[in-house]
Amino acid sequence: GCADIVFPTMHWLECNTTRVSQGAGGIFGAGTRAIQPQGDCLFDPVFVVLFYKCMGVPFNQKDPAYDEWLNLSYDFIEKGGSYEDMEARVLKDACDAWHTEEFPAGLDFFSYQEKFKKEGWFDCRTYHPERWGTYRRWEMGYRRQQGGYNLYPLVDGKAAFFTPTAKIEVWSTIIESYVDAEDIFPRFVEPKNSIVVAPDLYAEENCFTMTTGSRQPVYFHSEHRQLPWCRELWPAPRLEMNPNDAALLGLEQGDWVWIESEFGKVRQVLDLYYGISKGVVNANHGWWYPEIDSASHGFELVNINSIMDKYAQCHICGASQLRGLPVKVYKATAENSPFGNPIPCDPNGVAVIHDASDPRLKEWLPGAAGLQTARSLIKEEV
Repeated sequence: GCADIVFPTMHWLECNTTRVSQGAGGIFGAGTRAIQPQGDCLFDPVFVVLFYKCMGVPFNQKDPAYDEWLNLSYDFIEKGGSYEDMEARVLKDACDAWHTEEFPAGLDFFSYQEKFKKEGWFDCRTYHPERWGTYRRWEMGYRRQQGGYNLYPLVDGKAAFFTPTAKIEVWSTIIESYVDAEDIFPRFVEPKNSIVVAPDLYAEENCFTMTTGSRQPVYFHSEHRQLPWCRELWPAPRLEMNPNDAALLGLEQGDWVWIESEFGKVRQVLDLYYGISKGVVNANHGWWYPEIDSASHGFELVNINSIMDKYAQCHICGASQLRGLPVKVYKATAENSPFGNPIPCDPNGVAVIHDASDPRLKEWLPGAAGLQTARSLIKEEV
């Protein structure tokens, strides 16, 4: 919505891919596309490589084998090769990386995929004991075998941890190279806008210390606001407040309230909760409205990031201060709200979906008439 140009790259549900578990799961398998790629979409790694070439910028100057793969990528595209050709090449290389007696080099992806469908996830400890043969993975030195990571000048293959010293580090020897002595060990630093550092900011009667970022069990950060089932359960962003504080301000459960800092103001629905301390409020994060047809999708109306101090950052890693911000909280009314409506509205004055009974949620259901019309239009264009 904010872009001048949109490049057609594949959705992850359009891709076939090998898959290695994140973290210490120790399993690998196959991702299987759910739908054929639409229109002129390219696999995004291929697109990025081609984009670098168009700009005349080398994509990779360290790994000759990868450069060879890139040249093949260029040839496939420039000589009219199909995506299927490119995909087969990429997937064959990925399968070869896992080759064992049961997964011989040269195994095509679709044979690999069929084996995965029948057997489920493969245990890395069974197929690759030289890398994953123990839960104490430092004993295998696997990560220190991988020179391609280029994270350290020397990756020596030792049975050790993946740190410059090869040991567990009580303090990071990487950080030690960049910071003052007092910052080598973790320490607490009061945030720029905390009540300890800036008590004058909290002088007004209806001023609260705001925290943000607590998890909403219905959503994953900013995801799923367009799913009707999720919006039925949690239709609007909530601000938690102690009922004793709310009573002093004349606020009630379910009121739309303004949350205002010196950097801006947004609205959320009041949620009374005795589990939060008096003087503290907790705002939902990640909110936007798929029903608002604009580039911003209305995030500036309700998203708590809109009122944070963008200059309040950790001096070590640059992380933003997302807790401990002074805010005023007061009731949203017809008199102090755009379009004379306490409920946030789109640019035409139409209120957003804010309760489970809104009939617009049914239009988002699979098979709904509105979705079918949209799909038909997309199909015609493709």
